[in-house]
Amino acid sequence: MPSQRHPARLIPVTGIDSSKEAEQRAASALLAVLTAVRDLSSALLNPLGAPKAQRAKAEAFTEVEFDHEGRKVRPDGLVTVSYGERVWTALMEVKTGPDHLDADQCNLYWDIARREGYDCLLTISNEIAPAPGLHPTTGLRVTKASKVRVGHLSWTAILTTARRIQKHTPVEDQEQAWILSELIRYLAHPRSGASSFNDMGPHWASIRDAARTSTLTRKTDGLDDVVTRWDQLIRFISLSLASDIGEDVEVVFPRGQNDLRARHSHLAGRLASSGVLDAALRIPKTAGDLTVEADLRAGQLLAFTSFGAPQD
Repeated sequence: MPSQRHPARLIPVTGIDSSKEAEQRAASALLAVLTAVRDLSSALLNPLGAPKAQRAKAEAFTEVEFDHEGRKVRPDGLVTVSYGERVWTALMEVKTGPDHLDADQCNLYWDIARREGYDCLLTISNEIAPAPGLHPTTGLRVTKASKVRVGHLSWTAILTTARRIQKHTPVEDQEQAWILSELIRYLAHPRSGASSFNDMGPHWASIRDAARTSTLTRKTDGLDDVVTRWDQLIRFISLSLASDIGEDVEVVFPRGQNDLRARHSHLAGRLASSGVLDAALRIPKTAGDLTVEADLRAGQLLAFTSFGAPQD
């Protein structure tokens, strides 16, 4: 018997020597699995407008090329979902590791999607949007009235969705179940570039210390970055919890904070004035929303639920 051995991987993690290679391999692996495991393509693409029929067919392509204003443009992928005469098509832009989506590049791909009559531009990166329907990239030209929508999935959302399917709604076909498990195994490996949320950023320590000494103001360098990462952390927690319990866990924004700018203005103002970051999670089958508050001045993390007393 060998002194050491490892189960063979469907998607190898060896030979990834650059961020570009990690990006290409992750995009190709995900697209391939979307064509093979209908439960995953349904969970990820139905919210973006793809046909919901279980027998719908997904097809995917990498390194697609378009002629645009005299030059070659290559989005990372293209995916279609068809059922009957209806065909839903999305271009895909993928980033891995610390690379962030670029607004100009996204706008370019969105223009191509509009020209080609596609339905969606799907972006994937390690950036976590604070809530479904919001995009982590500022400067996008898309509006609510746009025929071509822009959707975003974090690698965390993709991985937790795959784990939720595996744990709570097992894929009946054994080969599809194994393929899904291999995607999970790949994305969970550090070399895949599909990172989970693990850092409050370079300004966290200075912002925390300024909050403790009551010297924090709205103009303190790094305040906006910490506020953004706080909402990403809460969204990461909601995704992870949903994967564990098999139910959707919703991040709840109070009235007047549904707009990302208004939400961040609230967080920045409260953090500067009282040293507190807040959020709320709506967990199914519980008595009320779970409020979470990080009090940086007191060095405490509070979690509580408020609900009305019985009236009988």
